Amino acid sequence: MITVSEDKKTIINNLALLGSLITFISNSLDMEIDIEIYKNKIIDDVFFINNTLSKIEEKVANSEISEKEFISILKKIKNLKESAIILMENIIKNKYKQAIIFKAHNKYLKAFINLYKISIAEIQKKLSRKLSPAQENNQVSEEELSFLFEKEDSNNN
Repeated sequence: MITVSEDKKTIINNLALLGSLITFISNSLDMEIDIEIYKNKIIDDVFFINNTLSKIEEKVANSEISEKEFISILKKIKNLKESAIILMENIIKNKYKQAIIFKAHNKYLKAFINLYKISIAEIQKKLSRKLSPAQENNQVSEEELSFLFEKEDSNNN
């Protein structure tokens, strides 16, 4: 049985909700709707994603979660930021029918994209450092291989 800390469950649920929100915004921006009715809500939601991601990352930094949980959460944050980048780049490139509502906010979206790209690179560095020692421990050295083959040869004789 795998036990998962309450902190991790909450963080994972928060990230899942943000992922759903990104999908919802993307779908909303591509619908034939009276955008004037929803304009402020959709714009607020994009800014909400950025603010909430910052709060979640702060919570992760201050939580007592295991290293394994930490790595899992970092991967999810990285994936979520990549999804947010795609959403914002598509808005800037006017790939959505209703993207025009963000015209006055494009400089903010570009800033978010740049921050996310920097953050993703930092997360990738952390993940590489965390995963590298574990991978090195799983590799068999030449000496170990020689010893194993010598043992096998002596058993066959």
